[in-house]
Amino acid sequence: MRAIALFNLLFLILMASSAGIAWLREVSGTGALLSTSLAFASVTAVAVTAMWLLPHRARHPSDLLPGAALVAAGHQLVQVAVLFYFAPKLGDEEETYGAFGAAATILVWLYVISRLVTGAAFLNAALWRHRLDGIQPSAQLDKEP
Repeated sequence: MRAIALFNLLFLILMASSAGIAWLREVSGTGALLSTSLAFASVTAVAVTAMWLLPHRARHPSDLLPGAALVAAGHQLVQVAVLFYFAPKLGDEEETYGAFGAAATILVWLYVISRLVTGAAFLNAALWRHRLDGIQPSAQLDKEP
């Protein structure tokens, strides 16, 4: 029950930070670069926290940064795709797709994000394994000719 509450809290933090970044962009007129950087940082922070709460072999949260950066970059790309492709397409053909178009967009978004999270876990595991192999001597080097 505690884990569910923590992940719901992370989700609410991510939604609040997204709303705050959008509000900051509207009020202060900051450029897209600053708002994109803030969004990238907030998604990365939430992803590192979520990955730290899940089972992992990392010793420090910084070991999870490559996977979190993958999730954040993919999240930004999905946001751009929705903003510039899916939203206008659904807006033009609302009579054709209706609610099914919006539901399909949400499902595609969830699918891509879930694949990013899975890929991030694999990336972190592969990098951990690579670091482990670099520390331990190879079995072939231990054998005498």
